[in-house]
Amino acid sequence: MRFDTSAVKAIHQSLVILCSLTLQDKAIDRIETSQDEKQSQWLRLQSGTELVSSETVAIKIAREKPGIKIKNEEPQVSLSISTLPVGATIYVDRRQTSHKTPHILQLDTDINQRKQVVVGLKLTGYEIEVIDVDLRNNELVELANIRLKKIGQRVLENGVEATDWQKIQAEMTLIPAGKFHMGTPKNETAEWIKNTHLAHTVELGSFSIDTYEVTIKQYQQFISATGHRALPEWVSKYSPTENHPVVGVSWYDATAYAKWMGKRLPTEAEWEYAARGGLINQRYAWGNSQPSGIECNYADKNADPVLKQIDKGYHWSDLNIDDGYAYTAPVGSYLPNGYGLYDMAGNIYEWCADWFGENYYSHSSTRNPEGPSSGDKRVLRGGSWNYDTYSLHVASRIGSNPYSTNSFVGFRCVLGSSPPEARATKKNKTSGAIPQTNLLYNRNEQGIPSQNFESLKKQLEQTVKINPSADAYYHLGVICGMQSQWKTAIINLEHAVAINPDYAEAFNKLGKAYLIGLAQAKEAVPFLKKAIEIDAKYADSYKLLGTAYLHQDSNREAIEYFDKAIHFDSTDTESLYLLGFCHYQENRLKEAISHFEKVIEKDPFYAQAYFNLGNCYFRTGQIDKGRSALNNFQQLSRDLEQIKILDHYLQNDSKDLEKWSQLAQLLVKHNRWQESTNALGKCVLLDPQNPDYYEMLGYAYLQIKSHEDAAGVYKEIINLYPDVAEYRNSLGIAYMLTERYIRAIDQFQLAIHVEPLKANYHLNLAKAYQQINHQLKADQALSEYRRLDPEASDSPDPRQE
Repeated sequence: MRFDTSAVKAIHQSLVILCSLTLQDKAIDRIETSQDEKQSQWLRLQSGTELVSSETVAIKIAREKPGIKIKNEEPQVSLSISTLPVGATIYVDRRQTSHKTPHILQLDTDINQRKQVVVGLKLTGYEIEVIDVDLRNNELVELANIRLKKIGQRVLENGVEATDWQKIQAEMTLIPAGKFHMGTPKNETAEWIKNTHLAHTVELGSFSIDTYEVTIKQYQQFISATGHRALPEWVSKYSPTENHPVVGVSWYDATAYAKWMGKRLPTEAEWEYAARGGLINQRYAWGNSQPSGIECNYADKNADPVLKQIDKGYHWSDLNIDDGYAYTAPVGSYLPNGYGLYDMAGNIYEWCADWFGENYYSHSSTRNPEGPSSGDKRVLRGGSWNYDTYSLHVASRIGSNPYSTNSFVGFRCVLGSSPPEARATKKNKTSGAIPQTNLLYNRNEQGIPSQNFESLKKQLEQTVKINPSADAYYHLGVICGMQSQWKTAIINLEHAVAINPDYAEAFNKLGKAYLIGLAQAKEAVPFLKKAIEIDAKYADSYKLLGTAYLHQDSNREAIEYFDKAIHFDSTDTESLYLLGFCHYQENRLKEAISHFEKVIEKDPFYAQAYFNLGNCYFRTGQIDKGRSALNNFQQLSRDLEQIKILDHYLQNDSKDLEKWSQLAQLLVKHNRWQESTNALGKCVLLDPQNPDYYEMLGYAYLQIKSHEDAAGVYKEIINLYPDVAEYRNSLGIAYMLTERYIRAIDQFQLAIHVEPLKANYHLNLAKAYQQINHQLKADQALSEYRRLDPEASDSPDPRQE
């Protein structure tokens, strides 16, 4: 007999068809199938055992065996799952299955064992769906046409989809920790690929990376908020809308944006690991097949006429491909990779954090490599709209001058834990009235809006529901801590250490949450000790242990741990201050004075150190020193209070030039250079003709070693006042610090032309000539310097040091 195929739900997998049939009072002993592709599949029943009503039978039909005997099965619940679009991986009770939608799962129906299941649906490029399903014994349960939501879109109440670019701003994807093969094997011999040898195994910790390239809109918001220099006018030709990737940015610009967001640029290894999307030994981010126009944006027939206008000898466009764009495409225009990341091939090259080393792979670290320690170029990855298919190879790498800006270069950011060797160098300080540590998770000084993390938090919450991992719980705990959701942070961090008992950073964050968030010093101690047991050089955990014991009035134990914190991180002024405070509490005034003086030597604006130092001086009879220290404390306290007042006022009135100027001067006075760049940038925007603001801003950038930003500021002021020698000299110094010695020489010579009797200009010129090994001219400049100032030393401008 022939059955209506609408009663048959089947999924073809290789040579096997899985069928779930509900038969009403039929006797089956044998099933025969027709494998003719031109006909509907049909089943032939012959007499045999009787099947009860609504009983479900799972049948495997192999093409080479059209006839199969079936046995009566125990009752099961069939869970039918379909999605729009199809192909979502199915998870059941947090475990990944091997099935994709559409599919019918056979589940145990023992009501005492299973009343409910949690079903997860995950498809790259779409938000994870988590559904609680109630099971009813001996019935078919259907989850029909579940509509998956695209990342970066939301479904409105009326069912209409709308692009949500505010969400895309914060959209990040968690990349799991793991190992991968980086680079290409030696049997790949093309000239361009030689710098990708040797293929080597790299192990990385988990991190989160921007799902999309940074857009014009996001970067313009950064410019508005910080006063960073504007994009070149020509950018709009190549990226015409706010949803296109930002181009025309240097490595220094990209780094400044990342810092503002509380993120960083990816290392080269992180970038390649993320770009591979979980694929092994594949040429492209999507596999080994050649690009067809739907995978990425590169030099196709649309770009060819544009590129030939630039270079008549240009010849590498793929004229058989139409990817839809002559220049850049809006972010997310093509298919994502296996991790759900968009545009990891083509569209624009992306800056990485590393210096570029041609042969770096031959001696690269195998764990969390960070590139060479120095160089003259930074790494670019991913290919772009004006490059050929070779640039799209996932291992392809080139280098570029970090100060260069191009129509085909942009970036994306990452968020992740610092490498172990970087933890010991972090500076934390406080100037509060009582000993305390900084905020839990080292926020950016300018503050990171909590909404920037909401999308990542939501994604992590979904991830731990269906596929929990220590890293996912850790990152979720960190984000909750940043939002002062301490109890939720603790719960997630406890899950992390339960899964990975050797997770030092998670134990450290647990201790911080108890100590700082809940003020439970005693409860914090065992977690911090566990962190140290795992990582004996974890300076931050020693400092927190010292703080926990100090809050419990256990000064001797506190002294022991603060000593160790300073041993592993000699730059930690906070631990040094707290160590002095412990000695002060123990009435060991000589030791306390020594520590407070060292704090002030390292940080002359540490107000609380002056206060306690003054008290120590008074108690040891050094009255004059005590008065001087307390006077300094009072002055610093007044300044700090004034900074708070101005900051609060300017949040409500951001166009008050006088207040911005006052705030900038106070920040500069206290050497708070990073914050001062924001205030001075506002001053420049509000009063673009005032050279004093430019000069102070350039100097502030030099102090935080943002040399490219400094050069940009000095170039702007020179456009306004081209005949001021000091501005030429300052630009020359900025060029020296970015190793552009020829340009530096030009500026020093122009400064000398305006003010030939300024001795330091000749000295700076001599130093620049020395850098390019032009000793004759260097000696001539040095001779002129000594003639103009016979008693001066041969030290260059201190800004160059």
